[in-house]
Amino acid sequence: MKKYWTSSFLFLFLMLIGVSSPTFSKEPAVSGQESSSFLEACLPKLNTKQGICVVLGPLPDQQVSEINRLIEQTQFQIYFQSSDAAQLAELRKLADQRGYLGSRLFADAGTNNSIALASNLADVVLVPVPLKNDQTRAEILRVLRPQGTAYHSEGELTKPIPAGNDDWTHPYHRPDNNPQSEDQNARAPYRTQFLADPKFSPMPEVSVAAGGESLQSLRAYRTQTESECHSEYFNVHQCL
Repeated sequence: MKKYWTSSFLFLFLMLIGVSSPTFSKEPAVSGQESSSFLEACLPKLNTKQGICVVLGPLPDQQVSEINRLIEQTQFQIYFQSSDAAQLAELRKLADQRGYLGSRLFADAGTNNSIALASNLADVVLVPVPLKNDQTRAEILRVLRPQGTAYHSEGELTKPIPAGNDDWTHPYHRPDNNPQSEDQNARAPYRTQFLADPKFSPMPEVSVAAGGESLQSLRAYRTQTESECHSEYFNVHQCL
């Protein structure tokens, strides 16, 4: 009992003179990683988590491995471009070990002023630096699809729908079935931008366009000659 009272008085004395016990401390823990990385901070901001995501390097130290987390927490196909050869080698090695390289992730050497992608292709672009270079800003807007967003260290940049685009929302343009388009941007020479699965599909099918995107719709119609491999694509829209 004497030992108990001695300990109690000692604890009370320490509280009175301002020496707090670690158990009751309300001070935040100090950590070298209390501020989240750029890629980690971008995740909750993304307005989509599928499609094509471009990550422009070089990334800050020890953030290359977080691209794997981006793959695991989204459905993106990721294109990483950097002028840092060491980062490229590290990322390719990590992605290869996890089976992502060449399927979910592609990594190339290059500068931010020249991105090796076709125009209007990327859904998201992640840039760990401010967009102060006009050439880099213009290049990012080139590869972004209309309404796609670039996230950088000081904010966001969304590509507007080009002036002169005409929506083709029905098989014959509009509900009145008048196929006369008013689009000012679709001009020859025409060329294929990219092909996605399935690379061939049965009729009947229609392609429509709205909001800067083209969609292909497969109706729920099958014949005896159609393969079972098409079944998963019926009644769905596919971005072309």
